[in-house]
Amino acid sequence: MAARWPPSAPTTWPRSSSAEALRRSSAPADAVEEVVLGAANQAGEDNRDVARMAVLLAGLPDTVPGYTTNGCARRGSRRGVGGASIRAGELDLAIAGGVESMTRAPWVMAKPGTPWAKPGEVADTALGWRFTNPVSTAHNEAVEHPEDPRVRKITLSMGDTAEEIATPTSGISSPPPSIHSAASTDWS
Repeated sequence: MAARWPPSAPTTWPRSSSAEALRRSSAPADAVEEVVLGAANQAGEDNRDVARMAVLLAGLPDTVPGYTTNGCARRGSRRGVGGASIRAGELDLAIAGGVESMTRAPWVMAKPGTPWAKPGEVADTALGWRFTNPVSTAHNEAVEHPEDPRVRKITLSMGDTAEEIATPTSGISSPPPSIHSAASTDWS
């Protein structure tokens, strides 16, 4: 499968899907009571509140609240939040989903520890942990047998997590999750 470079910023993607959902449902834009989106990066083009940007870019009334949840690999969580609010009678119509672009994830720079100091460490936000808490780093360094499922490192990138899960003792092999992952890009 060839890598695809998204032609536009992630904040623009919900605009077309929201418009299409409204078109298919015949619901007017002013009937939307809430927009809930998940995003793992929430930096750079993904924006700190991609759901609010989606409200504004989709042409929904600016009175519609939009909030973003940290959606690290939890694709269905936003649907659950919106659906639960509808089932509870709190809302009649919500838009829920997620947006992510690891290929367009920004580089970030740590703030220096003292005022007016030179810029700090620079990190790629596309994959893995950056600016890790020292307690987490110490825990990871203390893990002597990472193959033991009772003692695991706690700051793993998504790729490393997959390798940790797909082990001979877990009963999960690598090909099925990889096939599912590749197919999910076409479902999104």
